Amino acid sequence: MKMENRIEESVLKIIESLVIKRRLEFCDQENYVDIEKLNELIAVYLKELGVYQAPSESQFEADIKKATGKSYKDLAPNISNNLPEDVDLILDEWIRENNGMQQVFCKSYDGNVEIEPNMHMVNGRGLRDNCSRLLNFNNSFLLVRFRLRENNGSYYWEVITSGRDGEKFFQELEARLTAYVIAQKKGKSLNIDLSETKIKKHKLDELVYPIETQKRVINFVKCFKNWLVSPIINRWGGILIGPPGTGKTTIGGLLATNRPEECTVFYVPASSISRSREIEELFIWANRLAPSLVVIDDFDLISEDRHSSSDKGIVGTLMSKMDGLEENGKIFTVLTTNDPSVIERAIRDRPGRVFEKIVLDNFASCFGDLLNKQIIKYNINVKKDVVLSAIEKFNNLHSDFKKGFTPDAIKNICQKLHMVHMSQEISENDLVTAFENMYYDFCSNNLNESFL
Repeated sequence: MKMENRIEESVLKIIESLVIKRRLEFCDQENYVDIEKLNELIAVYLKELGVYQAPSESQFEADIKKATGKSYKDLAPNISNNLPEDVDLILDEWIRENNGMQQVFCKSYDGNVEIEPNMHMVNGRGLRDNCSRLLNFNNSFLLVRFRLRENNGSYYWEVITSGRDGEKFFQELEARLTAYVIAQKKGKSLNIDLSETKIKKHKLDELVYPIETQKRVINFVKCFKNWLVSPIINRWGGILIGPPGTGKTTIGGLLATNRPEECTVFYVPASSISRSREIEELFIWANRLAPSLVVIDDFDLISEDRHSSSDKGIVGTLMSKMDGLEENGKIFTVLTTNDPSVIERAIRDRPGRVFEKIVLDNFASCFGDLLNKQIIKYNINVKKDVVLSAIEKFNNLHSDFKKGFTPDAIKNICQKLHMVHMSQEISENDLVTAFENMYYDFCSNNLNESFL
């Protein structure tokens, strides 16, 4: 392993004596020593010991001195920052503008020795693992060193500046980075880290709810469309409440499907949020990329009542950001939850933070419509009178069975019928058996008994 340290003087003397002794053994005259050859032999010994001997003036320092007329140490102070992988492209564009910024050289070093850098493929382009750029910035020299870092499969640059105007450089670079990200990401579907994601497209006629709930969902979609063009309303949104499989996420996808090109979507599972800073960054970028639709799934996981929450910072940041007092961009927020009872009351029950609460339940009244829609979708070969008689027969056995069946449960029934029977005709007994399996497996309160 290389050690970029000067070796101790006592060790060096031992090495020199050994080398001199070895050299003299091959000399005709005992008083003759070839200094150049001696230095080469010392270097060989050092390499065999695994020790790197730093030269009195390294190539790196010599390059800096040649270009600036100054010592590298004169370029202090140093400032460090972690920036996204595209920041080198932004710096290249800035240099091409030739507006207060010129590049003197761009080289790669291992320690203090110039090398051919290792290359890494990141999102389709090759990146050096390190490079040092000497810049003339605002009529003074600035050394900018890039080190490629990796964290959980994501790459970023550790950027270190040495020079008088390092702070000004970072301010301008980050402003350019923000403008670059806005140009690249506006109107896209994004994760919380600004990486792009795909959101499944949905149509309004896919959703079947009880009549009153259906009206509220339709009006919610209308509010979203009108909010986009309203010159008065900047903040709007609501909480979608219901057990798993009732279409909460689908409604968020429906809004995303009906957005115009310039509207940015953020899809954020609550599990991806662990710190209040992530909430803050989410709404900062939603504001920058506005108009924005922000969908936070399983919101209850990060918005517990302040009196019981282990992270009051997250709850406080949520309340602040949902007030919308700090930013004036258009943001439509959709929150989904299975358990509204644990949500901080100052969020859940305050108009202005939440504008609407829609409860998705009681599917008994539209059970037949839901079943028929899935029968058509999965091409189930069953007669209408068989469907009606199967529903009636099962209802006589379990009068409450429709209440426990969510849209996902009914979808699962039809998927299983399709897999088992394909195009074969379905009998009343087949349908009743499918109802019964779903009821005991997922919808009844006797789940443990069904396993026993």
